[in-house]
Amino acid sequence: MTWKQLPGLGTDIAIGAEGSAWVIGTNPVQGGFGIYRWDGGNWIGVDGGAVRIAVGPDGTPWVVNDAGQIYHRSGSSWQLLPGAAKDVAVGADGTVWVVGTNAVPGGYGIYKWTGSNWAAVDGGGVRIAVDPHGRPWVLNDTGAIFKRVDAQPGTPEHWERIPTGLATDIAISPHGFVWLIGTDNVDGGHGIYYWGGADWYSVEGGGLAIAADPSDNPWVVNDASVIWEGVGIYPT
Repeated sequence: MTWKQLPGLGTDIAIGAEGSAWVIGTNPVQGGFGIYRWDGGNWIGVDGGAVRIAVGPDGTPWVVNDAGQIYHRSGSSWQLLPGAAKDVAVGADGTVWVVGTNAVPGGYGIYKWTGSNWAAVDGGGVRIAVDPHGRPWVLNDTGAIFKRVDAQPGTPEHWERIPTGLATDIAISPHGFVWLIGTDNVDGGHGIYYWGGADWYSVEGGGLAIAADPSDNPWVVNDASVIWEGVGIYPT
């Protein structure tokens, strides 16, 4: 298992299904902090500012700024979307979800993008990720982990709690491999874990924000804002 330190500093990180990596930097700008795209050797800045970021399967970023406004990058400009959010996530199929700003039990409301507006679902959370089939996983304000389960005959769509683990950030790879930042204190922030289907398994290192790439490996930003790429971490 190897961690490769990348140049630059970040506060949040996201990777699209086609491999595009983006970070929110540490330089204050209007809207939060600077926004940067990885070109394979360095971070290239774009206009705008944000505090949270996600990346669609086409490599375009979705961001939430420090006022809760939601933007999607279209070409060389940002498109302002309706609503307000605390966090945003995009699945490998392009499905977009946000954690809103309306307080509810568990944190804030949870919403799915319909193409023109946000459709609410039950439940509350503070962090969100989306699997390759468009189903969200959320962390609530106690760190509990839930995944959305499709409707079955006699059972409506609902949230299912993962019975083990607590987390502060979560990411899902394009193949559905789930990574999280735990709540335990370690060098670099909190522990890093992957879901093995029945329990969480730790890898070395620590972070505060996490993303998952098309090779199912994690990229993290730690408590010193250092950016690390996981290399060969996928458990075989």
